[in-house]
Amino acid sequence: MLICRDSVTAISVNGSDDYVWSTGDTTNSIQVNNSGWYSITASNNCKTLIDSIFVDFQNYPDSIAYTVIEICETGEVVLIAGNESYTYLWSTGESNQEVTVYDIGLYQVTITNFGCELEQQIEVVLCDVELFIPNLITPNGDGKNDTWIIDNLWFTQITPLQYLTETVI
Repeated sequence: MLICRDSVTAISVNGSDDYVWSTGDTTNSIQVNNSGWYSITASNNCKTLIDSIFVDFQNYPDSIAYTVIEICETGEVVLIAGNESYTYLWSTGESNQEVTVYDIGLYQVTITNFGCELEQQIEVVLCDVELFIPNLITPNGDGKNDTWIIDNLWFTQITPLQYLTETVI
């Protein structure tokens, strides 16, 4: 029987008059919170039965070391969750330990270790960048200020520039 650590479970039997557990308890049900073998001797006027069960407490998956991560220069970030032996389900629908994302936002992952689940959220935010907007253009072919380029514009949430034309009469 697999049970998540930090929980308590009951093991019980019915149908007899007298019960003796390997723990020394004499009721039909015991609470267990440690891994190991538990046996019971149950008897009534007709017969005596002996049975046992192994209880294995599993650890919850390791939590992710970060809850906020920045997306910067490459425009993508790899989110990594836990141990390779766990199973994963991301809010993106992917089931790998690692998922590559390209957008800011909140991502959720459910990490499972033998039925013990941990849900975590990771927020992907834009890193702080400084926009450099040139105020001078000299398109004379000398390689300096020949074009008007705004560095790091894609890092911001600014919508694409709209060019306005004005007719002078």
